Amino acid sequence: MINSPASSASQSRINVASLVVSAVVASFVADAAQAQTVWTGAEDSDWNNADNWDGGVPDGTDRVTISRDLSVSGSPNEPQPVDNQPVLDGGTGTADALFLGSLAGAELNIRNGGQLTVDGANIGTNTINSNANN
Repeated sequence: MINSPASSASQSRINVASLVVSAVVASFVADAAQAQTVWTGAEDSDWNNADNWDGGVPDGTDRVTISRDLSVSGSPNEPQPVDNQPVLDGGTGTADALFLGSLAGAELNIRNGGQLTVDGANIGTNTINSNANN
């Protein structure tokens, strides 16, 4: 077979397209592998109580969602109120990402020397409030 400039250019485009597809697939696989945990506040306001999270206490690989309303399995159109908002009281917590809020708002209190690390950034004593009325 004789390689012409046109066939070399076509092969280069195919190679580039293969690389792009591989990168996109790798991105989706990495994103799908990332864990997520949602605050339920089922027991109390303690960040470090596994019973307050639908996926257990978050770690540095989890995407964390905190909201004042929660869609319960089987009733997605009827969000349930989450009265116990999280408090990180003197302890430590980690997360890869933190999503705070909804139309009903949300609040996260970090106090008494507590430290939350989100994607490598430290958040010390603070009240983070996401309220639609503010």
